[in-house]
Amino acid sequence: MAERLHALLNGRRRTDREVGRALGNALRYAATTGTVAIRWDGARAPTVWTVVAAEVDPADACRELARRYIHIFGPATAGGFARWAGISRRSATDAFASLEASLLPVRSPLGDEWLLAEDESAIRAGETVAAAARLLPSGDAYFLLDGAERELLVPREDQRQRLWTPRVWPGALLVEGEVRGTWRRAHHTVRIDAWARLSRGTRDAIEAEANALPLPGVERPIEVVWNT
Repeated sequence: MAERLHALLNGRRRTDREVGRALGNALRYAATTGTVAIRWDGARAPTVWTVVAAEVDPADACRELARRYIHIFGPATAGGFARWAGISRRSATDAFASLEASLLPVRSPLGDEWLLAEDESAIRAGETVAAAARLLPSGDAYFLLDGAERELLVPREDQRQRLWTPRVWPGALLVEGEVRGTWRRAHHTVRIDAWARLSRGTRDAIEAEANALPLPGVERPIEVVWNT
């Protein structure tokens, strides 16, 4: 699979769509060789190119991936890491065990979990003032969750179904730190699906956020369309 990808790219960079049309699922298998680099660049299509495989021990690579996972998603568990990384529970447990000296056991609303000890001070720091409105992109780490984690973030089942859809997820509408709806964009049109009535001030803040989105290739002014 990797040979086909290398032959296709031949030292060039191409979009994921171009590579996908040419190779189909072969790209997915080639990624496990460590010779495929992917760069996400905002609203642009991801770029794919080939690199020389890094000289790293697989166990060390898994340990570092676990450390980054805990830093972003912590408090966390080995089970959650296994699901997120698509690896066996045993491999995830081994990775967490290898990090034990740098981990801090914590009790969260979801039970016993782990946090990087170096992140404790940031967790204990005073709360910052939440922004009036944020439009989080599809798949943003803030809601890249599953199972009980989703229930903790969005308690209502009907709203969870609207955020975590069976197909491509919408973006999440964040109002003063709480998920209050979803949004999607097509060219210059941003559609907002709010889950409840919003004040005029909040709607103005959301429209200002939409107009501030760094969207390449969009020449017309952003148009915000409200579904509620």
